Amino acid sequence: DMAAVAQAPQLFASTFARRVQACAKRVLIVGAGGGYDVFAGLPVYFELLQFLSHESLHLANLTFTEHLEKKPCKEICTGCYESRYVGHEIDAEKVASRLGWPTNYFPEFHLSKWFHTKLGVDKPVYAVAITGVPTIAAAYAALVKQHDIDTVILIDAGVDSLFRGDEEVMGTYHEGGLNPCSLPDGLCA
Repeated sequence: DMAAVAQAPQLFASTFARRVQACAKRVLIVGAGGGYDVFAGLPVYFELLQFLSHESLHLANLTFTEHLEKKPCKEICTGCYESRYVGHEIDAEKVASRLGWPTNYFPEFHLSKWFHTKLGVDKPVYAVAITGVPTIAAAYAALVKQHDIDTVILIDAGVDSLFRGDEEVMGTYHEGGLNPCSLPDGLCA
């Protein structure tokens, strides 16, 4: 509940937190590496909640979720989808058929649902498709404009960047690199 969150110890009472507090009024926290990276932004979200409101804090995620057009979300611009748990009972079979395989993979939807069911907060979480710098840049520009964002914080959980040497692909270095290239100048904290 919110009382427990408010009483939690400050996680990063640091120069970074003071800097954000001094200049930020509306913040977009972005999971920068795909997958569940947006969840790594939650400690930052709740720390910023000490001086900003839920309405001033926004969440987005560079997503590995496929076929977003079939998911329970709405497209706000090419490659950017608003996932919002609507708060009413959902037909599990209908949702499962729309989520595709694996049926439970849609981190943005699950996080929005958690905010609603655990905190009573209607919190959309935006899913940004991994499509390339121009489309990702347009998605971030749309979010910045829609919410009048003045600060963007990129979070990468980093656990998927460990290598053994026998990987078939490079991991997510290229996804992580797309985000800084896609943001307007002056918005990163």
